[in-house]
Amino acid sequence: MYYVILVLVLTVSCKEAPEAVEDTNADEALTQTLEPTGGRMVDLTSEAMNVASRWLAFVTAQNEIRDLRNATGHQIIANADPLRQIMNSLSSTLPDTLKVTPIESRVTVLVTKAEVLHQQTTKKNQSVSEIFEAATSLINEFENFKLQLNERFLPAPGDFQQELERQFGIPADTIPGN
Repeated sequence: MYYVILVLVLTVSCKEAPEAVEDTNADEALTQTLEPTGGRMVDLTSEAMNVASRWLAFVTAQNEIRDLRNATGHQIIANADPLRQIMNSLSSTLPDTLKVTPIESRVTVLVTKAEVLHQQTTKKNQSVSEIFEAATSLINEFENFKLQLNERFLPAPGDFQQELERQFGIPADTIPGN
């Protein structure tokens, strides 16, 4: 009987040891810095920057996303809720000049990605890879949002033809040399 109890105690204690090792590995992984992949850095055009620089929620979001690019897992977890609040603020303070369907859709995607990141960081069994993946996705979507802001201020096709005519003095309906 003594041997059965000893084997039972050893079995239970051996099962607890791997969990401690997993926690240590997770803590070590959370000290690593996020290295976003698959995205591009988008610079705003002067027209888009003019509107965005006066939009406090955008400036705040841009700073937070910049900081997120070099954040550790612990920092991502700590900033997930503020990021979610900032993205909600983007949605609620959208300037009238930007209230068009493509931009509103991008803001909705940002809110959703921030919610996903927040959910990943508040789960009982956190997955470091899922947290980093959600953070990278949020960063990439913010760059897509900036691209959409740039597209909002592109000249219309008619304006483009007028600009060509003005710069080069060629009527749009003629081809030189014919």
